[in-house]
Amino acid sequence: MVSVWDLEVIYFEAALLFWTVLLAILTACGVASAYVCMLLVVFPLIIRQLAVDYLNIKMQRRCIAVIAV
Repeated sequence: MVSVWDLEVIYFEAALLFWTVLLAILTACGVASAYVCMLLVVFPLIIRQLAVDYLNIKMQRRCIAVIAV
């Protein structure tokens, strides 16, 4: 059975993967508004890390990919 926290992590990382791929495509095409996608990737990662540090959440990492900033 999948816990609620594990399910949230999967959806969070799937959304970040989508925005990261879109960011890469827009940057490669030279679209000037690609920074909007960058904001949708960077700020959730920063907020997630601050929340984990502040709340002392112990996350069990069972993910295949690691997203590093």
